[in-house]
Amino acid sequence: MRVAACQMTATTDKDHNWAIAEQLVRGAAGYGREYVLLPEMWNVLGDAEVLAAGAEPLDGATHEWASALARTLGIWLHAGSFTEQSDQRAKHYNTSCLYSPDGDRVAIYRKIHLFDNDLPGAACQESATVAPGDKIVTASVAGVTLGLIDLLRHPISRVVPNPGLAGSRRRCPADGCHAHGRGRRRGGTRLHGAGPPRGRPGQPGRSSSALPTRCADPRVQ
Repeated sequence: MRVAACQMTATTDKDHNWAIAEQLVRGAAGYGREYVLLPEMWNVLGDAEVLAAGAEPLDGATHEWASALARTLGIWLHAGSFTEQSDQRAKHYNTSCLYSPDGDRVAIYRKIHLFDNDLPGAACQESATVAPGDKIVTASVAGVTLGLIDLLRHPISRVVPNPGLAGSRRRCPADGCHAHGRGRRRGGTRLHGAGPPRGRPGQPGRSSSALPTRCADPRVQ
């Protein structure tokens, strides 16, 4: 299976974000990628008020967009994550969904490890506005079991202590396998895995034309 990890600069404008994401996903599918990943919070990004206003129900507009696009292109679409409404006052979920080539939503993962820090000048308390999920999620893709997880800031053994993932052959970050390094740029966006190979597939700072069930982070095996 050939995989593409797409990166883009999300804004407060959902229509703009949808248009850019569709351009990237269609471009990846056009290069023969069968599994395409979008980044975390790709459909709307801003301050707490913007995210609260942009929160959607699970079956809202972003779901309809992703389902239709996966079905139209006949690909696996790992639709990054979006702001999902929750029943907790003043909080939402950071939710990632995986869609099959038929457009069916086959996995739902709500980010568990929220990003909190007190670094001077860069403090962030994601837990102040985001409710954590409580389930490790796996999905079968072309006979391979994938585990959906969030950003790999921690060693994989700490992020995935659940024995339910013991049989998973690959684990992909739910935020779209944030890839670092060079890629093919399109209008301020970046499409990883679109060009000719430069070094070992999956190596940071390199692009790869074929990433068979492998994420861009070498720690994800």
